Parts: sequence; C-alpha cells; structure tokens
Amino acid sequence: MNGQAWLIYQPQEANLPFSPQQVEAVLACAVSLMRWIVGADLVPSRICMRHAAISALPVYRDLLGCEPEFSRDFNGIGLPASRLDTPLPARNPELCQLHETVARRQLWALNRTPKVTRRVAGLLERLLAEHLADRDQVASLLGLSPCTLQQRLAEEHTSFAALLDETRRQLAMKYIGEPNLSLSQIATMLHFSDGSAFYRAFRRWTGRVPGEYRRSLGGVEWDADRSGMRPRPT
Repeated sequence: MNGQAWLIYQPQEANLPFSPQQVEAVLACAVSLMRWIVGADLVPSRICMRHAAISALPVYRDLLGCEPEFSRDFNGIGLPASRLDTPLPARNPELCQLHETVARRQLWALNRTPKVTRRVAGLLERLLAEHLADRDQVASLLGLSPCTLQQRLAEEHTSFAALLDETRRQLAMKYIGEPNLSLSQIATMLHFSDGSAFYRAFRRWTGRVPGEYRRSLGGVEWDADRSGMRPRPT
C-alpha cells in the first residue's frame, strides 16, 4: 500500500476489551522484535493506533522511532516495502522452512476461528442482560472499528441490526416460557422502548401477540393484569 508493508494488530478479545496500554505494549514489542531480526537501524515509516495518546509524544518517538498516528481505524506498523527484500543478517534456510511450516499451521487454525456473526451474537446475548448494546460498543469489544464490523458482517450476509433483532427474538422465546416473568418485564429486559414496541416485534417474529403465544404453550393457565400475563394460582 503506497510502497509500504503493514503489520496489523487486531486483538482477539473475550469478555473484556483490550486497554490502550496493552495495545501499545504489543506494538512496542513488535518493533523491538523486528529490530532484533533485521537490524537495530529499523525505523517504522508509520505507526497507527486506534486510541488517543496516553503518554507524551517524545516518549513514543524515543521508544518506537517515529511519532504514532492516533485515533486511526486500526492498530498497525508500517514499514518500507523494500525492507521485505533485504536478506536477514542471521538467515538460515532450514530454519526458514520450519517457520513456514508452523506459519501455515497457524493460518489454518485462524481460518477455523468462529465467524464474526457468531462472536457478535454471543456478545449481544451477554450485553442485553445488562443494557441495550450498540454497534460501536460491540465493535470495540471485538477490536474492530464500526465500519470494519459492518463490512465483515456484510461479507457473512448479515448486519448488526439483523443480529440484534434475532438475539432479542431468541431471548423473547426463552423468557415468555418463564411463568414468573410478566410481559412488561420481558419488554424491559429486552430493552424495548415500551410494551407496544415489544408487542409489534413479537407479532412480526411469530405472527401472534405475546399473550396468545404464551397461552398456547400449555401447562399453565394465565391471568391478565396491567403488567402483562401472570400465572393463575392453582
């Protein structure tokens, strides 16, 4: 890209987002490792970070050799592409072949990681238990920009809105079978603006209103009150 080769760092996060300090530590270690491999004179042409600066700029220049660009769309280190053609000072053809074998194995393993769709769905189910999740929040937890998340989901033929709607539908089907939850409580738990918005969504999902669907489940008789359907005492 414009005569540059890029090493992009995209954290694979679990339950907690990576802190800016963790991201900077990884990039600093990468620069140090590259200098150890190709020579101490290596100076990155560009370094990009998604977060804002957390230290004084001279500190970054002293450590990395150049001033990073902050609040970018990705974390990465840019090098002159010509450096890729420079023979390594301590090159070893046999060791190179071994490294290539390991690298191919790692790439194969990466291709088997869960798709973005599945990872987003898992995050939404957890986040909806606390508050209504938005695209920017989920993108941050996955270490992606909102635009990149949108593109990755489009490549998998879906969208954030569709996944959010599907997660709400699945949780609604689960909650409506729980006798101790009124319909208004379910609407609140799924973060609908009001009960009528929940009713409209439920009818779109099932073709029936929530109370009718709940009565069809059988095994429990239901009484209506102002807060929704409640189990009738036996």
